[in-house]
Order: sequence, then C-alpha cells, then structure tokens
Amino acid sequence: SLLIVVNYIFLITFTPCVFAVFEVYRKYLTVPIPARLRRLCSKTPKTHSPPDTDPESGLPAVTSSAPTTEATATTTATAEEEEAKTEATTATAPSADEGKGAKEVELVPEARKDVHATLSDAEDDANTSWILRSVLLPILSKKIVSAVLATILFSWGILNCIFATQLSSPLEALKWFPDDHMVEKAKDWAADMYAANAGSDYAIATIAFGLEGVDRDQEPYVDKWKPHEWYGVPVYDSSFDLSTADAQEYFRGFCDRLAAAECSEEGCGGYGKLVMPEVGALSCFLQEFHTANGDVTYEGDEFLEKLKKFRSEATPSSSSVGGSTWKTAIGFTDGKLKYVEVKAKLTLKGLQADIIKEPIMDLLQAFVEKEAAKAPAGLKSIIQTVPYEWTMLITTRAILNGMWLGFAVCFPVVFVVLVAATANILVAILAVLTIIIVVGNVLGYCWMAGWSLGITESIAAIIVIGLSVDYVIHLGHMYLEAGHREGHSSRESRWKYAMKMMGGTVVAGAATTLGAGLVMQFCTIVFFTQMSTLIVMTILYSILYSMVAFMGCLLLFGPQGNTGDVSWIPALLLSKLRPNKADNAEEPPKVGEEQGKWAHKLDTE
Repeated sequence: SLLIVVNYIFLITFTPCVFAVFEVYRKYLTVPIPARLRRLCSKTPKTHSPPDTDPESGLPAVTSSAPTTEATATTTATAEEEEAKTEATTATAPSADEGKGAKEVELVPEARKDVHATLSDAEDDANTSWILRSVLLPILSKKIVSAVLATILFSWGILNCIFATQLSSPLEALKWFPDDHMVEKAKDWAADMYAANAGSDYAIATIAFGLEGVDRDQEPYVDKWKPHEWYGVPVYDSSFDLSTADAQEYFRGFCDRLAAAECSEEGCGGYGKLVMPEVGALSCFLQEFHTANGDVTYEGDEFLEKLKKFRSEATPSSSSVGGSTWKTAIGFTDGKLKYVEVKAKLTLKGLQADIIKEPIMDLLQAFVEKEAAKAPAGLKSIIQTVPYEWTMLITTRAILNGMWLGFAVCFPVVFVVLVAATANILVAILAVLTIIIVVGNVLGYCWMAGWSLGITESIAAIIVIGLSVDYVIHLGHMYLEAGHREGHSSRESRWKYAMKMMGGTVVAGAATTLGAGLVMQFCTIVFFTQMSTLIVMTILYSILYSMVAFMGCLLLFGPQGNTGDVSWIPALLLSKLRPNKADNAEEPPKVGEEQGKWAHKLDTE
C-alpha cells in the first residue's frame, strides 16, 4: 500500500506538475540557452556550427575558425518580443567547441520556432514507429476508410450492447476450479458413490425467536479482513417470553405450519413443499419437550426449570438436522432463556445458482414475516437464515448492485474528468460514447461466450471503464494540443499530429497491459482465467476503438479551431473570484500634495 501511494504521489502527480510549472514559466526565462544544448533538447539533427550573422544586413558573415575570447553583445528580448519581431537578429557569446575553435552563435528567431511546429515530415517519420508510419497512418488517413471502419465498429458495438442486456444471473454456483480438476471430480464422485451424502446436499434453515440482530459496532469491532475472530454482540429482544401457554401453543403451531408450507418454485425440486417431506426434516424442540412431559403444558418458572433440565438431558430425534444436543437450540444465557431456534431441512439443494436460491429465500422470509405479524407479544422477533447459501446470495447481489452503482457513478465522473483534461465538450462526449461502446462489447462477449452476470463479470465490468478511459483521453488530449500549442487548426493536421505523437505510446501501453492479462491464462482457478480473458478483450476493444473509431470520428467531424472549447469557463470563474485591482487601488495623490507633506514636516522639525 505504501509503495502504491508513493508511486501515485511522485510518478502520477509530482512529475506532471513539474513539467506543467516549467511550461508555464518557460516563456519568462531570460537566461540564454547555449545553441548546442538547445539543439540537443529539441531533437534537431546535428549540424555544423551556424555562421555569424551580420547585425546590419542580416546576411551570414564570414567567420574565422580561430578561437576567440571576446564576447559579443547579445539582445535580452523576452520570448514574447522574439515572437513579435520578424526580422530581428540575436547573437550569443562565442565559445570554444571542445578545443576545435569553432564559434557557437545563436540562430535568428525565425529558425528558433517551437520544435513541434517546425519539424519536417522526415523528422516526424523518424520519431514515429514503423507500424504507424507504414501501416496505420497511410490507411486510416483516408477519410472513406475511416468512415467505413468507424461505422462497422460502432454498429458491432451497438449489437454487443443489445447482447449485454440479455445477461442474467448464473444458472449454477460459482466454480473455483475447471470441470476436469481433481477437486471437482472428487466432489462429483462423492455425490454419486455415497448414498448417505445425498441427504447432506440440501440446505438447512435456522429460524430464531428472541433475537433482533447482531451489533457489530461495539469493541473490539468486527475486522472485515478477519470476521471469523469476532462476530459481534447478539441483540436480544427484552420482551421475549416463551413461558406462557399462548406462546407455547403458537410455537408448536408454527412448527406444524412450517412443515406444511407449500412451494412451487424451481428450487424446491418438485416436492411442492418448502421443507423436505420426510421424518426428521424438522427439528422443533418444543414438540419433543411437550411429548416428553406427557403433553402437559407448564408455565412460568416451572416451565423454565423443566426446559433447562430437558436441554441438558434429552437429545434431538434427528441429529442430521438438529445436531446431537439441544444446547444451541435452547439458548440460556446467565440462567435466563434469551432465544430459541427451529431448524428445518429445505427442499432447496445447496450450492445452487442465485437465480434459483433467491425465490426460496424470499418465500421463507415472507413466511416468517407473516408469522411474526400474528405471533403473541413475547414472540414477535423472528429471523431466519441459511448460513452459507444466503450469505453468498447477498454477497453476489451486493456485487451486482455495486456494478450498476459503479456505472451510475463512473460514467459521469469520467465525463467530468475528460472535460477537465481536454477542455473540449465535443471530444469529451465522443470519448464517453466510445467508452460505453467498449464496455458493451466486453459484456456482449460474455453473453456470446455463454457466461452469466456473476461475480467475475461484475468486477470486470467496473475495471473495463478504467482501462477504456486511458487510450481515448491520451489521443483526445493530443488532438486538442495540436491546435492549442502547435497551431494546427484543421482536422487532418490535428489527427495526423495526435496519431504521430501519441499513437505509438498508446499501442505500447496496450501491449504491456495485454501481456499482463495473458499471463493469468496459465492459472488453474477459474476466476483468474476468466478475469484474464476479460482484461484481454477489454484491451483489444479499447485500442481498436480508440485508434480507429474514436480517431476516425475526429478525422471526419472533430472540432476545428476553438469549436467546443470550454477553457474559458474556469478562466471566467477565476476572474470573478479574483479581486478587482482597480476597485482596491488607492486614489493617487494630487500633484504637489506629497511634496507639501514633506515640506510641512521639514518646517515642523
């Protein structure tokens, strides 16, 4: 974590700030830069020392190769004055060229224009990768080709977005290993070969009375990384009371109604019942307690004493559901009855898909809420759970909701970031549309591959947005920089400049990320192989749509000049926030007023 923070601060934040400050104050620097260093920084081809210039005629003067020691006068014009002058000359102090005796003289202002504005086509090609120079640029620079390719890509993207809407919840539980892995084979072999294992395949529901929930905000607090070390403090219902005859009668009836509850959902396996219709499928301690006491109903303290004795001496009739003791089902704490439990084997098999489990969970919850509404005052607090099944169901549901929430948050944030980075509303809108299409393509691939919208796909969908932003924001920013800093106004020149200056960088970045994603294809766990596939598809679609579709649209109808520029908005806001110097300026003294003050002071002294 510390390395990530340091990397973010120094590499992502600090370094760009240094360059930004340098660019802002570069034009105010008055220190002359040696010609050799200037040529080295501007990447211009190495040439012989330029000749001296006659300050009167502006023509090259005859120079001597003998070393000189006297410095000539130089001008101290600023960058703004140099740009305004069209025929001025500037000469620097001569210096020896490593003992060779050649004089270094600064070139005229026309020859010292910004390097990117004066690079020849040959120099541009020298700084451009072979793939861009020989393959992509000649093909994509033709508008008809870019129009056709952009139309095909956006049509394919819209089709994939339609496919993405067909994604549904998984039809089977999440598998951590492939089908041919020894772990999966062992599970299937155990289920097929052992008849005793068939009964343990079904989910066990626990319904508790007297509990309102769990307080996890008390010390030592629940550690989200180690939740098994401390679960929290149970919150008991202070009005819970099972010692009355009405409460006991209701409780026994509750067990009968739960056993008879109907279920027509697919998850019930065709049994037609919510609880498995077999002997021992329902563990209801009060029914066995009532039978053990000859169907006699006890109340008050007598009931509690007999129940405490029953808890310590009797055992459940069905150990597969109720366990080997009643100590967990009858909860005495500090000598007081705090809660009781009923356990039932459901007709729902374990490790089912969420789309199958969710209707059963809703059906059981509806039954509990209906029973709580007609329960006596002492038994109003009823909660139900199926520990692993409901936990995974709620977790998956939260991840899916997080995905939709991530879309709702990420896309507006991405739009704001793009507007701030490019300062152009049109480029930002086109970039966001491109990102949406990329996300749709990746999710559409999931549908075509037969995948469902599970945990892996939900996590990857959010990652896709971050990976998709990278390429379009670089290309869009460079497209606009071509006009702001280099003077390119037409779409064609801006497109060419952006592709040459940033195309190679974007392709190289995509190649490294693609390699990082391909490495996970050699993993065994299914989650990592699926994540690898999704990252690879994201990178492929991102680089394809950014280089071809996004840049093709900029070539065809991208902004020219100041079209869509919104950089004036922050400037206007800053001008409104900045105090007006004219209003705060003091009124200048009248002529002779200051002199009069000094004269009066001298006379006084």
